[in-house]
Amino acid sequence: SGSDLETVEAGVQKYKNLYGDYKSHLFIYFTPDNYGSGGCYNLSCNKFVQVNNSVYIGGDFDNYSSIGGSQYHIKLTWWKDDDNGNWWLRYGDTWVGYYPKELFDTNGIATYGGRINFGGEIVNAGTTRHTATDMGSGRFPSGGWQYAAFQKNIAYYPSLTLNYHYTGTTFITNANCYDIDFSPNSGTAWGSYFYFGGAGYSANCQ
Repeated sequence: SGSDLETVEAGVQKYKNLYGDYKSHLFIYFTPDNYGSGGCYNLSCNKFVQVNNSVYIGGDFDNYSSIGGSQYHIKLTWWKDDDNGNWWLRYGDTWVGYYPKELFDTNGIATYGGRINFGGEIVNAGTTRHTATDMGSGRFPSGGWQYAAFQKNIAYYPSLTLNYHYTGTTFITNANCYDIDFSPNSGTAWGSYFYFGGAGYSANCQ
């Protein structure tokens, strides 16, 4: 926490100022200095060592989920290599590359990660009212399957052959704007999962 905060991050992102369009993109990010000048998105500062170029870091997608229709998902894993200390990214079953351990220190994540976060976030730059930026599909979690965005099989891995369902707590900035419905260790093929999202600005979200 504080000035010692270090992260490795990955997910799906819309960010027109970065990508030049409103498509969804695969992103990675890291910070070694609590979101100071040392970190960056994707490959822009040459810190991420990519070893498999079949995955396009920062690339958009061919298929998108549709309201009431087909649903698509990707699988992402961060894995700390105990032999060399590097933080490896796996996309599906492909080991894409890693952030070298030298980027981090023992007050941060050089030895281990102290916290895992899953979820969604938006940037609200408005000064007079809340942004109308969608999170996920723009539908609230109550919409459920084929309507709300979801994350499933949320787990952490003490080893490559052993994993535990994530059963942590939830945090919501304002449930009238964006919400979450978490089912820890559901007993289904989805393991621990949640629906999440919302439309932002409304009569209830100012």
